[in-house]
Amino acid sequence: MGSNSRRTVWSGGGGGSSNGGDSVEELEQSATYVMERSTYEKEVNDYFQDLLREYNDRDVEGIRTHINEIENSLEEIDIEKLQFGGSVSRYTYINGYSDVDALAIVDEKTYGNRTPSDALGMIRDRLEQRYPNSDIRTGNLAVTIKYSDGHEIQLLPAIKTATGVRIANPETNQWSNVTRPHNFGRQLTAVNQVNNSRVVPAIKLYKAINSKMSKEQRLSGYHIESLAVEAFKDYKGSYSNKETLLHLSKYIKNNIKRNIKDSTGQSRNVDEYLGSKNSKDRETRRVAHGKKNTLMEEADRDSSVKRWKNTMEK
Repeated sequence: MGSNSRRTVWSGGGGGSSNGGDSVEELEQSATYVMERSTYEKEVNDYFQDLLREYNDRDVEGIRTHINEIENSLEEIDIEKLQFGGSVSRYTYINGYSDVDALAIVDEKTYGNRTPSDALGMIRDRLEQRYPNSDIRTGNLAVTIKYSDGHEIQLLPAIKTATGVRIANPETNQWSNVTRPHNFGRQLTAVNQVNNSRVVPAIKLYKAINSKMSKEQRLSGYHIESLAVEAFKDYKGSYSNKETLLHLSKYIKNNIKRNIKDSTGQSRNVDEYLGSKNSKDRETRRVAHGKKNTLMEEADRDSSVKRWKNTMEK
């Protein structure tokens, strides 16, 4: 509204006028915007909270039953115990999008002089005997079993030592140097606590977005978690689900091409799977995640819950 169309706003009690203030129409428009924006903020954060409830609705008892059954069936091939790892151990698991990772702690006397592929083969053979009708797949690092209830459990053979664990090195088919998976878990826990426990929910929301992308565009869950630790080290913004997700998305877009050191010792960098700084794989992901960030920012600019839902669900 132009200045020539402004009404005089009368001051209360003095009978005078102020020609420099906002007009009644402008004040009304401002009040309407504040109310609409407040309604939007509540609706969008309620939506994110509903999503998080879905992600957190993990069938704990069902998974624990599977783990116990697997553990019992593997005892005869000197698997000492199964220990949760990955997103489950770091509380960033999201129902329907994450696999359940477990370290299969093998007996060092039995497996120390054998290769990891020997251990994988023995685990696979035993599971196939025990679960002949289940979908069982073997990769370079793990054996994955998929159950009819939808749960997927990945078993990574590992030798436990006094200072950490040794898992398979897929490049050499030998046991890796000692790794300390809990090092990163402690970092993530510390950053999450400093930020009012809002970092883990932001990670879960972003992992859900990531899972909808093509294989060539997706980031690993560990990579997303590592970027989140860096993103929230000095965070000073709002702790609403929307604002923390926007912050994480923008940080990821701007830092996909940067190497992140692996604090567990498993590899040199968390993102070695993407190659060098200027690799094609990194650029593909930078563009894809940048587009997602733009969609989020546009949805927020337009106060559109509908556009947020399209971004999260497609």
